[in-house]
Amino acid sequence: MKFAHIIAFTLLSLSAWATHNRAGEIRYRHISGFTYEITMVTYTYTLSQADRPELEVQWGDGTSSIIPRVSKIELPNDYYNKNTYIGTHTFPGPGIYKITMEDQNRNYGVRNIPNSVEVPFTIQTTLNINPTVGNNSTPVLTYPPIDKAKLNTTFIHNPGAYDPDGDSLAYRLTVCLGESGLPIPNYTFPYASDSLTVNRVTGDLIWERPQQTGIYNVAMIIEEWRWYSTTKNYIKISELERDIQIEVIESSNQPPILPHLPDICVWAGDSISFQVTTTDPQNDKITLNAYGGPFEVSESPAHFDTLVGFGPLTNTFTWSTKCSHIKKFPYLVVFRAKDHNSEVYLASQQKVYIQVVCPPVQTVNVNPTSNSILVSWSHCPCSQADHFDIYRKVNPSGWNPDSCETGIPPTIGFVKIHSTNNINDTAYLDNNNGIGLPQGYTYCYRIVSVFPDFAESIASEEV
Repeated sequence: MKFAHIIAFTLLSLSAWATHNRAGEIRYRHISGFTYEITMVTYTYTLSQADRPELEVQWGDGTSSIIPRVSKIELPNDYYNKNTYIGTHTFPGPGIYKITMEDQNRNYGVRNIPNSVEVPFTIQTTLNINPTVGNNSTPVLTYPPIDKAKLNTTFIHNPGAYDPDGDSLAYRLTVCLGESGLPIPNYTFPYASDSLTVNRVTGDLIWERPQQTGIYNVAMIIEEWRWYSTTKNYIKISELERDIQIEVIESSNQPPILPHLPDICVWAGDSISFQVTTTDPQNDKITLNAYGGPFEVSESPAHFDTLVGFGPLTNTFTWSTKCSHIKKFPYLVVFRAKDHNSEVYLASQQKVYIQVVCPPVQTVNVNPTSNSILVSWSHCPCSQADHFDIYRKVNPSGWNPDSCETGIPPTIGFVKIHSTNNINDTAYLDNNNGIGLPQGYTYCYRIVSVFPDFAESIASEEV
């Protein structure tokens, strides 16, 4: 018996020493030329004796570096450490590079990874250095890759991705990685009563009613796509793999209640303010907070302080928008209410998309001659714009855009006749490409400001 106890103690000690990695991801930010800064975030088991003050990163160009940890934060109540590592690397030139970190080991007892404590933990991000599409930084993921789900209850996780370059993001489910960056042998997706999916557009990971308690790992790939005007299509410029850990718990607890919140469109320079109220069915204490792109912008970020208290709990979201916030794609804000139940903390969330658009050019003038028309207009209200597009139509359209309709729809008969070289060009002589405008017609014009990410302003009034 004494021998058996020694073996059991030894196995438990080895497990405590090895059990370690729970979730994580790698992001990068362009510095200059071929030099990039990476930020690697891992979530590890607090009670494990294993600790990594530094980690090795494979850059995908045949070299590797030791990256130091710059912070270690113990998260309350959940036995998680958040570890952040930051380093820089200069790549040899254009190319596609797979940045990889592999570390021993994953934490013990992950139900859908056989013998998880002996399986390496690997995260990857793909960098595409391509002069054709320009420099790039990966999206910032504003919500951590650790979460709790309730047995037999639909679970939703959203990474709260914000892309600082304004690129289009797409999401998909994938297999967790192990040794040499390969899919883990015999890995299985967690069992669901209906489905486990990732919404390609919104990024919601939706697990329809988990069927077994325990710890599970799933992975999501976040793709970046950038519009390439020469070929008039989107080019994939990066892939970021997020490894997520979800703990499923059986409980009679019910999560807090958050009402539906409408999406918002705002002209740059205007302010947004609205209230969010939450209650809890068991009258548990609630933490109400929010995350997403508007809190990450460098100029005039949004405000929504974290509140802790008993419901009804109300807080106000405010954002004074600026021209620098204009993007082709809307910002995502996720409001999250988490209870402080003694059995398990459960959360509810509501998403709000906020589109910040450029106001229209205010003044457009036309001066006709015998066979040409000089079109001139006032400067764009936002100096961050890249150029103007000039549209012409024969006879009035009778169309007026609504407050959030950008650009000019092709169905109303306007044709783009010219794009200026820069935002300081505020006049164009329309002579029908040198052959002259036919007489006897009424020519109408509209101006649209265009931004570097191809976001468009509200169209000017028709003249």
